Amino acid sequence: MKANELTPEYIADYLKIDDPEESDFKDIEIFHSAAIDYIKNQTGIDDQKINSSDDLTVAILVLVEDMYDNRRMYVDNQNMNRVVENIIYQYSENLI
Repeated sequence: MKANELTPEYIADYLKIDDPEESDFKDIEIFHSAAIDYIKNQTGIDDQKINSSDDLTVAILVLVEDMYDNRRMYVDNQNMNRVVENIIYQYSENLI
């Protein structure tokens, strides 16, 4: 599954939300967008590259899950999930 194929319903199922409400879907959409932006900012890759790889979809889902579980709108760079870190840094194009 590619990143652009993720739907709020799929993500809600991934998060194991029973009977999601409209507010859950709004949160999911925000977290999904934030996860994609985070990966783009960390790596310098574009939407086309994000949508070309299944492992980046995993990183997006893990980030969304972390944001949903913790209900915060940021990712702590000092405590980044190791799976996400390893996946997105494979794609980093803006290393100094």
